[in-house]
Amino acid sequence: MDLLGRRLLECPPDRWLELLAESDDPSAPALTTQEYMDLPQVRETGLVQTVEHLRLGETSQIGMAIDFSETPGKTRIPAPVLGQHTDEVLALLEHSGSSSSGSGDGAKNGRLTKHPLEGMKVLDLSSFIAAPLGSMMLSDLGADVIKVEPLSGEGGGS
Repeated sequence: MDLLGRRLLECPPDRWLELLAESDDPSAPALTTQEYMDLPQVRETGLVQTVEHLRLGETSQIGMAIDFSETPGKTRIPAPVLGQHTDEVLALLEHSGSSSSGSGDGAKNGRLTKHPLEGMKVLDLSSFIAAPLGSMMLSDLGADVIKVEPLSGEGGGS
């Protein structure tokens, strides 16, 4: 085990969280989704929302993490059932594969692309957590993401 690993084992996780809080370092334990949803402050802030699921009935799920005053968000529908949209997506991919119209429709030179956003370019001017995470997801889907930030970094550090 490396030096850092040995050092981490010297104290229980609660003590490390206590030490980090004392030094004003933002930190939190790694929790399961259910453990997170059960935290009093998460419930109090309305982050857990109740949604009616087609098969399961009333379910609780994590809602909007940020509350925008001009465009408030709300979870309106439950997550889809596994495979619920498979036929629909495959039909779209089949249709785009027969097209030769070029970028943005899933086809490139008359062939199916490996990733749905292949050929797309994204300019990422974002900072902090959610926006860069979104750009990472776009990249995972095949987009060519160009991250732009100031020489001093994006401002997430202290």
